[in-house]
Amino acid sequence: MRNDNWQNDKITNAKIKDSQTTRQNMRLPHTHFSHFFWQIFATFALFVVLFSSPAHSAESNIVEIMQKLQYDSDLIQKGFSLNRFELVREGITRHKVDFDALRRFNIEVFLTKNNLNYAPIIYSFINNIVEERTSLEYFLSKNQKMKAYEAFQKINHRCMQCHALTRGWSK
Repeated sequence: MRNDNWQNDKITNAKIKDSQTTRQNMRLPHTHFSHFFWQIFATFALFVVLFSSPAHSAESNIVEIMQKLQYDSDLIQKGFSLNRFELVREGITRHKVDFDALRRFNIEVFLTKNNLNYAPIIYSFINNIVEERTSLEYFLSKNQKMKAYEAFQKINHRCMQCHALTRGWSK
């Protein structure tokens, strides 16, 4: 009886060994998580490169910047209208940040071939707006509210001069 069990064990062990060898041969190559991650990253990067347009992203950036600047100007105007100069100061603070974003933006990307030669004039308007904002802050600090409001009007005037120039509005 012991002999039969020994024979059965020998056959069973041989079958198990053959089964393990077959499974090892059928195993797929082991891939690491980092390899998988880089495949996904490369696919995503390719998608971004193929389907994103630099002109579109530049245009959306300038639109976003202009919307923020419009909000800042509205806040300053509201502060003057309601005699709440904390709103004026908040608008000025926000305007500084958003206008710095505009100054870092390459305006020439946004201009067409017809108005590309306006770039120096536009940069001049931008510098004038910064000077007028400095005047606005100065007059507010001296509590000269009417002069501060006049400086704010000059800022808006410079903004509209730039918009008129880039949009081709005639005088």
